[in-house]
Amino acid sequence: MPDPFDDQPAGTSVQPCPYARQPAAPSQWLEIELVGEDGGAVPWEEYAVFLPDGTQASGFLDGDGFARLAGLADGASFGIVFPQLDRDALAFVEALGPRAHPGPATGAAEPHALLPAGAWHTVAQGENIESIAYACGHFSPTVWEHPANAALKARRGDANVLQPGDKVFVPPLRTPAHDAAGGRRHRFRRRGVPSIFRFRALVAGHPLAGQPYVVEVDGEPAGQERRGSTDADGMLACFVRPDAPRARVAIGSAPLLWTFEVSLRTVDPITQASGIQARLANLGYAVPAIDGTLDDATHQALLAFQAHEGLEQTGEPDQPTRTRLQAVHGS
Repeated sequence: MPDPFDDQPAGTSVQPCPYARQPAAPSQWLEIELVGEDGGAVPWEEYAVFLPDGTQASGFLDGDGFARLAGLADGASFGIVFPQLDRDALAFVEALGPRAHPGPATGAAEPHALLPAGAWHTVAQGENIESIAYACGHFSPTVWEHPANAALKARRGDANVLQPGDKVFVPPLRTPAHDAAGGRRHRFRRRGVPSIFRFRALVAGHPLAGQPYVVEVDGEPAGQERRGSTDADGMLACFVRPDAPRARVAIGSAPLLWTFEVSLRTVDPITQASGIQARLANLGYAVPAIDGTLDDATHQALLAFQAHEGLEQTGEPDQPTRTRLQAVHGS
């Protein structure tokens, strides 16, 4: 077989193809994953990745709380930032191998509304520190414990009990970059998301123990109901969105099925009639409306609560009743 290079002059060496000297195309990848306290995906959060050349790639996680960047420089390190999350609201969990992406993201892109940080916020009906912190990218203790909110904390005493018109200072966001190696999936957790909803099911002061329950949250599609069984004290606990306004709790099974409409964010201070009504209703006592009126139904609910708790049965929201109601309700 003739030498393929016999056209080269004698004594010369074969020169390599110039393309062989070109660096290989970037082939590194990086994955980002954000989960909540329950291990479920936290979708549509904004992210930014700082690249070695000083530029950045940015976007939103998909409906599965996931993003993948490909075509990055081999051997480089990167910085991952969530620009709408404070450092206290975010925890790095672990670096993992590549994820087998499940395919197109589920659901529509619905980033939650953001409140401005570094400013005073006027509380609206149905808001508490937890929902405000969620809406501005904070972990709720960061907001509640801020020195600017010390007077509000002393006045209300409970982060879950605010009055419309209260002023809350929302601190500026602090968003340091997380150093990240390529070729890894970097999992983060959004702290305090979702919230834990606890409910004690009572009928005439007696707990509905060991009963199946279904919890439906306002604004969520069918198929996302929470299911389980109450414990020996009639208690249940499940995760809900921090800004969820109401929940419908169904306990038992036909023909003995009890339903409760629960306000998740509108518990007024215990000093107000509406606050007393909301707590009684959340504990399963029959209060038809939370309207701030101490009507006959509210007095009957107070009598039932006082009888169950061993208090003097006055039917009035006296101080011992308020104190015990607040303790049993948990806020």
